[in-house]
Amino acid sequence: MFDFRLLFPDAVVFALLLGSLLGWRLPKVRAGIGLITCYGLIAAAGLQLGNLFTATGEASRGGWLMLDGYAGLVRLVILVASAAVAALAGDHLQAHPARARFYTWLLLATSGALVLPAAADWAVLALSLEVMAIGASLLIGWDRSSQGSLESRLRAEAAFKSYMPSAAATILLLFGVSWLFGLTGTITLAETGGKLLDLGTTTHPPMLLAVLLVLGGLSCKALLVPFQAWVMDASEGSTPAALAFALTVPVVSTFAVLARVLPGALMMARDLWAPALVLMALVAMGLGSLHAIAQARMTRMMAGAAIAQAGFLALALIACAHPDAAPEARSGLLVALAAYAASTLGAFAAIAALAEGTGETSVVAYRGLARRHPWLVGALALCLLSLCGLPPLAGFWGKVLVFKAVIGYAYLSQAYALVWLVVVAALQSALAAYYYMRAPRLSLEKVAPTLPAFEVRPAAIAVAAGAVALLVLFFLVPDALWQLALKA
Repeated sequence: MFDFRLLFPDAVVFALLLGSLLGWRLPKVRAGIGLITCYGLIAAAGLQLGNLFTATGEASRGGWLMLDGYAGLVRLVILVASAAVAALAGDHLQAHPARARFYTWLLLATSGALVLPAAADWAVLALSLEVMAIGASLLIGWDRSSQGSLESRLRAEAAFKSYMPSAAATILLLFGVSWLFGLTGTITLAETGGKLLDLGTTTHPPMLLAVLLVLGGLSCKALLVPFQAWVMDASEGSTPAALAFALTVPVVSTFAVLARVLPGALMMARDLWAPALVLMALVAMGLGSLHAIAQARMTRMMAGAAIAQAGFLALALIACAHPDAAPEARSGLLVALAAYAASTLGAFAAIAALAEGTGETSVVAYRGLARRHPWLVGALALCLLSLCGLPPLAGFWGKVLVFKAVIGYAYLSQAYALVWLVVVAALQSALAAYYYMRAPRLSLEKVAPTLPAFEVRPAAIAVAAGAVALLVLFFLVPDALWQLALKA
């Protein structure tokens, strides 16, 4: 019998979403909507954590949902990340008259992101992906209170440029799914894999078209080429909290569903999607690094760096192309995604604190800041070092496990030339240290800060400190996260 406790986190998020709609009209609800959303998401994360250890019933529901340990761990990361974004936004939006809209779109995107890694058929996958994409785009352009201003126009443009590639990617996904349905006669992921195996060939032109369309459709929110350019435009007009969400939750959710679909439903077509992913990963790492190096603002630098990080994460998907390497590759991907989300959110806590206090997001604004806010700069530096994959932080284990999975895949498939992917990714990580460390390096200069004094809000301190604590903890005790990932 299906264990309905597995759906309790979704019920909490849906209740919060309905409550946020009341905040659009009721001032009393609007006044506390930030705290309600943050604590509600923390409660949902607590329920999800409990489900990982106590759920004993069936994880499948009607063939359209698979709430197994794998989906549960991803959903936990999503809920914690969404709660962190809600906390960061709460500091900035305390007196904003339209703040309920922010939380409505945040919860809408979160609800889609929660279902996506648990999708067991193509219809649920496409629907949850579109709900997440719509919510994330609306979140980027949520504030239209200053109509006609430059800031409002930039925000509207960012939302538009975020949604249009997402809509195009969804069209490609649905087109690919329609071809797969024509080939297999089913929309269930598990049955799709079996029916493709019965076809006995991967050179069928419709199969080639279907696989490439599905991969392209899912690449948008994973920040992989050819639909990655929207994130640079989103960084131009969105608030730091909204951008932090766009760079974490959709990325985690989409990579998680890719790691379920590719070695599952599309394993028979691995000779088609694995080479495509090699090219996508290389282009993403190179293009993302070039974007990040050229930026003068921290938000745009983080957006470009996120594209490069997506290229690295795609290496784990490539390793999923061998049945014997797929379990370890998927577990390594989960560890890398958790470390990436914690590192990015911790860095954005510091970026949001400076942006709220001074209105500045430029890299040069950090010059001499360590003299005034050493703990904030220290947290920023540690989170950025984790993104580089350096110890003593969890990002190190994320890099190691993904590299290990790729090397294992190269050995098992006797494609030894693929080891050079690890070399390229290691060189990219070394290059990343250059653009990630620009702001911390400037903050250590022995000059008086050029910006006025500002107070760091408690929520930013809590998110930054929590992120650093998790990164250090999972470096020192990696087995805790690794065993959860392996059981998933």
